Amino acid sequence: MRLTALDPQAAAVLARLAANGGRPLHEQTPAEARLGAYGFLELFGPGEQVASVEHRFIPGPTADLPVRIYTPVTGCAPFPALVSFHGSGFVISNIGVFDAPNRALANRTGCIVVAVNYQKAPEHRFPVPFDDAYAATQWVFVNDESGQGRPQAVRLAAGAAVELLRKVDAKLSASLKRALDRKTQAGYESVDISAADAASCVRWAEQLLTAAKERLQA
Repeated sequence: MRLTALDPQAAAVLARLAANGGRPLHEQTPAEARLGAYGFLELFGPGEQVASVEHRFIPGPTADLPVRIYTPVTGCAPFPALVSFHGSGFVISNIGVFDAPNRALANRTGCIVVAVNYQKAPEHRFPVPFDDAYAATQWVFVNDESGQGRPQAVRLAAGAAVELLRKVDAKLSASLKRALDRKTQAGYESVDISAADAASCVRWAEQLLTAAKERLQA
């Protein structure tokens, strides 16, 4: 479907950022961008009620990883599982900022949502964040994270960070698929920079969060 106008909700977000004097991400330090990410708490609004939220740590390759496990408000165990990796280009955000979206994911999908706070650059450079994501997905497969038996299906919900790795390193992606024994369904944001000359990319190329420099340097 050809887009003729920017979605009104997306336009409202960009207008609010501009009104607040927001600077393009590629002009900010990681610390500035991380602080600014908390502005999305207001944008996301209050989180939905879920049956439970468990805060715990799971073992990662180089450190224990914080996770939040959301049980949907309706449905019966055993639930399928959805492993959620928030967007941030492996640098900026965290599972606290994405609490409301993960609550909504649990209720809308009827899945146990396991949100993973993978380590981030520049303190933890590639491949540390990807290795964290890989280890967390394996953990969900082999552990009874819901207390109701192993999930019958596991899905991934990923922001731009994991999608970039999928495109940049096909070998690692294939390895992940093999490790999951072809049982995983995955959903990703699109970050295909090969489409940078598309009409919509050109038209909105200098907006905050959509600037060409930000897409190419993410």
